[in-house]
Amino acid sequence: WNDPDYIQIGWIAHPNDRFALQPAPLTPNECHAFMSLWCLMAAPLFYSGDLARLDEFTLSILCNPELIEINQDPLGECGEVLGVPAETFVVVKRMEDGSRAIGLCNRDFQPRRIAVRWADLGWSGRQRVRDAWRGRDIGVFAEGYEAVVPERFVEVLRVWPDSAP
Repeated sequence: WNDPDYIQIGWIAHPNDRFALQPAPLTPNECHAFMSLWCLMAAPLFYSGDLARLDEFTLSILCNPELIEINQDPLGECGEVLGVPAETFVVVKRMEDGSRAIGLCNRDFQPRRIAVRWADLGWSGRQRVRDAWRGRDIGVFAEGYEAVVPERFVEVLRVWPDSAP
């Protein structure tokens, strides 16, 4: 199993004094990206912050059922990074039910348009796309999907072949 270490969002120990707590030095988008990457890697979800100081925002990240489902998929496969990671890159993870989890990753400090083409993934036909962070269906797309991804964010999608006529 991949083990990139603990999830450090919310209130965490100060690097020079483990008994002194401080808020994690991450933006909200970076907190989402942190959890997204751990889930796409099938990494253990070990939380390293102060449980007594969990706020609504941190809980919404740690307890997102669709991200946890992606992380805990029985195949246990790590997502594959497509291309050479630069300011933007795509991660694709096979899921046991035949769907794929896709991360549209923006490392840049400005929003970026990121596209994934079904043909590049070896897929044909229309695909149904769902936004895992927002818990909503986006639609059915024939050729691929693209979005403007906010700075320092990972948009996580769940994609299935569309069976509708």
